Amino acid sequence: MPDKLKPAISRRERFLMLDAAWQVAVALLYEVEDLRMVEARFLKRKCCQGLPERDCEAALHTAVGLARTTRRFYEKKCFDLPRTTARYYELLFSLAKLLERKFPSADPHLTMKGCRFVEMHWVL
Repeated sequence: MPDKLKPAISRRERFLMLDAAWQVAVALLYEVEDLRMVEARFLKRKCCQGLPERDCEAALHTAVGLARTTRRFYEKKCFDLPRTTARYYELLFSLAKLLERKFPSADPHLTMKGCRFVEMHWVL
């Protein structure tokens, strides 16, 4: 079916695909794996079935970039700092601005996932 005739991606489908892309990206932070192999497996997942391959690839690559940037930010800015509420919100705001600047076309859901990643690690 030509691209022009395909129905638009529903919000739910896009959300599920972005969520899965983020999960894969975070897993790559802790595992050394070839991105091309991971991408091939990701494109076969149920969340990508029926969606344009380019959209799924772009979502995965953006999620990987966001996750790596988020982790570097956390390691650089969040260790050995006083854990105050004011500092916490200041860091989240700085991270959100950084992610929006580095990934201007990224879906806001992925940017929020990056902030949630820091939030999750902050409380530990």
